[in-house]
Amino acid sequence: MTTRIDCSEAGFNEFLLANPQLDGHADLIWQLHAVYWRNKRLGHPKAVGLLIQYARACGPPAIPAKPP
Repeated sequence: MTTRIDCSEAGFNEFLLANPQLDGHADLIWQLHAVYWRNKRLGHPKAVGLLIQYARACGPPAIPAKPP
């Protein structure tokens, strides 16, 4: 059985901390926050995956392709 990890403000903040290149991009962070919460029904890992896709498409070019 797989358990779904729920979305939370703490989870979103962890994403921001792991991606310091987003600092100074308040509008993008606002958009990412909306994307995260719009997809909360999918659970945290999938919502973050969608955040990464959105950030790569719309964000600063320094967003890494794969986490370290």
